[in-house]
Amino acid sequence: MPALRLLMIFLCTWLKLQEYLQDLGEIGLLYTISKNPEEDKRAKIAENEERNMSINNQAKSKAFDAPMC
Repeated sequence: MPALRLLMIFLCTWLKLQEYLQDLGEIGLLYTISKNPEEDKRAKIAENEERNMSINNQAKSKAFDAPMC
């Protein structure tokens, strides 16, 4: 049973570490080294534009869903 407990602790720790690294990547604190920084800039700009369009679409849908008095 102690081996099973150690395995569970290891798996939980591994999953938490993966979640933490994913969160760092999403907020931009985790950088990857690329051979072409210009390509990275274009990818980041495209990602930001996509996120902004998504936020704008959500705001528009909420505005249309608001009850009219």
